[in-house]
Amino acid sequence: MKYFFFIVISLLFFLDLNSEEKLKIKSNKYDNWFVECREINAQENCELNQFINIKDSNIKFKLHYSIFKNQDNEIKERFTIVTPLGVDLLVNPALRFDGGKQYNSSYIKCEIFGCIISFTNNTKNEDINKIFDELIQNLIKSNELEIGLRAFNSKPFIIKTPLKGFVKGKEHLEKKF
Repeated sequence: MKYFFFIVISLLFFLDLNSEEKLKIKSNKYDNWFVECREINAQENCELNQFINIKDSNIKFKLHYSIFKNQDNEIKERFTIVTPLGVDLLVNPALRFDGGKQYNSSYIKCEIFGCIISFTNNTKNEDINKIFDELIQNLIKSNELEIGLRAFNSKPFIIKTPLKGFVKGKEHLEKKF
């Protein structure tokens, strides 16, 4: 009798796990950017990403743009850069578009996958929203982004990446809202 209950409970648990909807991922490439959409329980979540690999090294960066609804049900945006671990957190990273105006930021935190720099317009601070709008306009109209930062054991270095495809990827995301 004890084995019978064990088998029944095991079967119910197994059937319940298999009844959940499986994760579905769709990806569209727009030049240097990828729109990745994940469907979980009939809800689609999409983001725009660019992955930067430094030649002849295992150093990787990720650029991430997303559109979301905040707690007030307003549509907002976020642009995030994930750097590799080992950056000097005391030296603020800098961004420049096509060699123009420099935007300095700070790291918001580090995780096991890297250190995070993030910008959003999901704030009541008008100065932050203005800077965010400038960054997005630069992502739209510029050809290249430069990211300047310093690692603990080196001089500052600059990563350059083309922005081609950002506009088409952003338009793809906007159609989802």
